[in-house]
Parts: sequence; structure tokens; C-alpha cells
Amino acid sequence: MNMQELKKELKDLTLLYVEDDANTRIRIEKLFSHIFKSVTTAENGVDALKLYEEKEYDLVITDITMPKMNGIELIENIRNTNKNQTIIILTAHNTNENLLDAIDLQVDGFLLKPLDKDKMSELLYKIGKHIKNEKENISYKKNLESLVQEQQNKICELIAKDHLTGEYNYSKLKSLIIHNKSSTVCLLVINHLSELLDFFGTEIYEPIIKKCSDYLKSIIIEKMKYFHLRSNEFAIFIDNTNNSEDLMKKFCKKIEDFYININGAKIKIVFSTAVLKGDSTTLLKSIDDTLLKISQSGNIHNITNLNNDIIKQRWESLCIATNVADKSLSIPYYQPIFSQNEEHLMFEVLCRINNNFFKNENKRKCFFESCKKAQIFSKITLNVLKSSIKQIEKVNALFFINLCKNEILDSEFINTIINSPIKVKNNIVIEVNPSLLNENKIINIILKLKDIGIRICFDNVGLESFQIKRILDINLIPSFLKLDKSIISSIPFNERYLNTVQAYTIFAKNMNIKTIAVGIENQKCYEVAKKIGFDYYQGYYLAEPQETIKIGEI
Repeated sequence: MNMQELKKELKDLTLLYVEDDANTRIRIEKLFSHIFKSVTTAENGVDALKLYEEKEYDLVITDITMPKMNGIELIENIRNTNKNQTIIILTAHNTNENLLDAIDLQVDGFLLKPLDKDKMSELLYKIGKHIKNEKENISYKKNLESLVQEQQNKICELIAKDHLTGEYNYSKLKSLIIHNKSSTVCLLVINHLSELLDFFGTEIYEPIIKKCSDYLKSIIIEKMKYFHLRSNEFAIFIDNTNNSEDLMKKFCKKIEDFYININGAKIKIVFSTAVLKGDSTTLLKSIDDTLLKISQSGNIHNITNLNNDIIKQRWESLCIATNVADKSLSIPYYQPIFSQNEEHLMFEVLCRINNNFFKNENKRKCFFESCKKAQIFSKITLNVLKSSIKQIEKVNALFFINLCKNEILDSEFINTIINSPIKVKNNIVIEVNPSLLNENKIINIILKLKDIGIRICFDNVGLESFQIKRILDINLIPSFLKLDKSIISSIPFNERYLNTVQAYTIFAKNMNIKTIAVGIENQKCYEVAKKIGFDYYQGYYLAEPQETIKIGEI
């Protein structure tokens, strides 16, 4: 065994060498320093043990017979700390009585004094190769464990993220809730997604989800965390702090009027929200219960298979509607409403769109259906409202503006009315379908408009649900009742309808509510309506809608 081969195996190893005889220690240390990476020496077991506790060594070579603590005791202490430590005993021939103890302690080798260089080299080479292999095995094992752990983390990360949006999903939210004593979570669900897919086709699913996810993530505030739970379900998480509820309210306010654009078409996204809070157990149960109720509420159903021509026509309609809304292509028309003496100081504001597309009845029907599904009709009629406000301010007359559910819930639309000049507010009459009075949010908005001096008219009376007890309970007595066209047109020929209409007019007079007969399309209908005693009359027989406002007689 030549010295070069020995150095090759030992050059990266550290050695703790323990020897009480100073001359021997110095001489052998000099030899070892040429073949080991580093050599640390100690003159007894006590000093050696202190050094060992401070630092790791690849190899320990120790004498047996030493003061304070002998080699056998040192080995016992080292084994208590590290049972795998490689140890060689260096001893004289006359210490055979201790060799059995060393064997029991499973030392890795023996070197006898005086040293035989060939035997020492052979043993050190063998031991060095063994240590080197062990270190490589340990390094390989650690690298393998690290690689396995890294892959496990990646798998866990993949499991915890939604495949479509790449955002953390329900499993990650659950983990976060469990690790927090008390939290607040806002659940958000696109509550009309199935209807949109059913109407416009399933191809819009991915862009809707991605755009909703991007928007929600962009508007989170302060310490909120965003999650895409699954499909049309999203969540916002925040630790329970003094202002956690206020932060959630601010967040929910930001999603009230949210529209997305897909291939040139605008679609309104309406979220149902539920703010839940509590400890981890309570909160997780509340989330599961809430999501279960949503899944059972009818929001999830089988999507109808549509042919491409139908989808194409609907999408074309929606693109036209978006263009009309964005470029303010809708204009107001005004249909006169006449009093009993055939004078008129009132108008209904109607929406008209100048486009050849609407000359086809099927296309016109498809347009309105598409607007309804995408909930963007309020953006079209908003242009009409803004234009008509300029005219209303100039004329001393009442103007009836019919509001559907989407318009009432559109904050921009309602704020345009609220922020209009006082004269405009005094001249506006808001028409509302009484069937909407079952929703508290809508009732509160209507009452707010009434409180600032805007008159209220119930529309489609006789056709839709009209509960007298309901309007009395919520203290929402209208200024006008409009009897529906389908009822009015039948009163000359249907005695039951005639009696129903007469009952409504008697009720209205007793409540000091003015009545309007809508749908006067012929002389006979007009004469019967006048006999009943309506306060006002409206219909094409009396006057067609006009682009300019003209006050006068029939």
C-alpha cells in the first residue's frame, strides 16, 4: 500500500487522535497530518470527550491506558452519543486484558504499538474506504429523501391548487382554517353560471371562471387570502381581527357591479355571498353546510346540448347588445299618457335601438333573451335614462320609467336617479313589477327612492302577483297603479276581467292611488275603460311613442 493511494482515501476525512504519551502523540500526529484532512489531538479521555461533543469526526483513534478517563470509558461515552462512530484502538502488546472490552464495544479496528506502517496503512485504507462509502450512502439517501420530499410537496401543491386557475382550492382553505383558532370566510358563488352555459354554450365556462378568479384576486385587501374552491365557488379568508367584518363588507361592495368581456360580448356576473366566522370546527361545518345548500338549490343541473347555429345567433345578439351599451346607441322614446279630459302631462320613457338587426322578429326576440341572460340590459337602458333626464329637466310633466330587477339592483343605474337634479326627481315615476316585492333588498332600494321624493307606480297589475297585505305591511303605497295590457284589452268581452278591473279601481280610489289603463288599442276598449273610471289612459290608439316630447291633446 503506497502513501499516494492511502492519501486518496483519507484526504477528505477528519481525525480525533487520543494519546497520553506526548512523544508518541507528536510523532504519530505528524504522520497522520500528511494523510488526513485534519487531525485533532487530546492527551486523555476527558479532553477527548469534550472535543468530540463540540465537533463531529469521521474517525477516532484512541489509546486504551490513559489518566482521568481510559480509552474503554471514552469509547463507551462516544457510543452513547453516536453508536455508528468509526473507532480504532491504538494499544501496546501488554494491554490484552482490555481488548475483550473493546471487542464488546464493537470497535472497527486495532493498531498495536509500536506501529507497523504496512499494517497501519492497510487498516486505515480499509477503514477509510468504508467511511467514504458510508458517507456516499448517507449523502445519496439524503438526496433521495430530499427528492422524494420535493416531489411529495409538488404533488401536495398540485392537489391543493385548482387545475384551471392555478389558485389554491378547498383543501388548502381547510388546512388554513384548521391552523387558525378563529377565522372569517366569505363564500362567493356565481349564481347563474348554469343558465349562462345553458344559453350561450359550455365554451364560455373556462373564460368566465378565469376572469372571475383574476378579478377576485385583484381586489382582495389587506390580510385577505383568495381561494378558488371548485367550479363556480370561490372564497376569501381572513384571520378574525377587530375589523374583519368591515373588511369583508368592503370587499363584497366591490363585486356588486362586475362585468366581464368575452370575445366582444359583455356579461354581468352576479355572486351570491355568505360571510361565515367562528372557530375551525364550527367554520368548516358552516362552509360545508352552505355549499351543500347551494348544490341542492338548483344552481347545478345538466347543460342542454345546443347546436352551433343557435349559439352563434345568441352570441351575435349579445355582441350587438354590448356594442349598443358601450357606444350609447339606445335612445329614449316617449309615449303620452292621457287624462280623462284627453289632455296629457305624462309620458312613459321607452327604449329604442336603431339597428337593422331588429327588423327580424326572431332576432329581436333572441336579442332580448341574450340581454336578460347576460344581465346587461340595464347598461343599455342606462343610456336612455341619462338622455331622458336632460329632457325631463326642461319639461313640466311626469315621466314613467319602468325598472326591471337588474336595473333596480344596478347601483350605477339607481345612483344616476338619486343624483339627478331635484326637478328631475320630482318629475320621475318609477314603475315596478309588484312581484319583486318579495325581495327585501329590492324593497329597501324602492323605499329609498320614495324617501327622496320619487313617485312609485306598480306595473302589470292584474297579470303578476299583487298582494295588498304585502304593500301595507312594508308601507309601500304607490302613487299609481298600471292595469296590464292583457287585462285591459279583454274587458269589452270578458265579464270576469271587467269585474276584476273594477275591483282594482275601487281599491285604488279608496287608497288615493291613481289608476292607468295600459294597452288602449281600439275605440271599444277606450270607451269601456272610461266607463270604469280610470284616471289615465295609455296605448297606440291614443298616441304612438315619439322621439320628441309634445304636450297637448290627442
